[in-house]
Amino acid sequence: ISVSADWVENIRTDHPRLYINREMVPQIREHARHYRALTEKMKQEVDMLPAQPELKFRTDRFKLVNEQVIYTNPYYIAGFQLVERNGAEEAVKAAVLYWLTGKREYAVKGIAYLKMALDFFEWCHRHQTMAEWEAGHYINAITAYDWLYPEMTPEERKDFATRWLKHIPAIQSEGNYIRARGGYQDGNYGVNSLSWLTGLAMFREGADDTAAERMLRSGYETNIRMMEYRDQISGNTGLLGAGTQSYSFGYYP
Repeated sequence: ISVSADWVENIRTDHPRLYINREMVPQIREHARHYRALTEKMKQEVDMLPAQPELKFRTDRFKLVNEQVIYTNPYYIAGFQLVERNGAEEAVKAAVLYWLTGKREYAVKGIAYLKMALDFFEWCHRHQTMAEWEAGHYINAITAYDWLYPEMTPEERKDFATRWLKHIPAIQSEGNYIRARGGYQDGNYGVNSLSWLTGLAMFREGADDTAAERMLRSGYETNIRMMEYRDQISGNTGLLGAGTQSYSFGYYP
């Protein structure tokens, strides 16, 4: 793969830059008017959240043996099942409402839950259990960081980014408890897919620019390989490499 050396110069310098940007916001707000019931439901959920989140564990579902999580039920397989709230889902919902309404109160609440989400991810890694099978909660968190960035203080930005840029490479490389790392041939929906989103969100933001750009370029190349591979195997049929519909039409895209 030949990657132009200057494509990174086209990355926006402002936030948000994942999925949406400032120019899209008026159109997004207009579009959201067609989904008032869904928006109101989300608003009620976020309004009901405590302003000061606390990571509460469901201690009946696990025990710690030598600081490692041991599940008390075989149906529990991931860290998000061990807490009442993981923070990432709450943070991204608050971030959505912030951009839909322009109300800073949603950004403040979202930032609080984003901090809790990172505490949750680090707790899972520290106790050798995967946070989730896929990477959806991580994607929620990095998206919330990007969308809430304009309302975060410089200290909040640097603290989150510095910890995140250490945590993501760690879960990508350490421990056999991580089930779905992912790659260009197997859906790219595991923790390895986070390199692209992390690098893009934290590119040249001053936390660790070398690490962020390394992840950005690595993630870019992986995604290019993934698209080329899918083109190669599909023969214009839309096949995405798995015989299971939930993967081929769900997590893989």
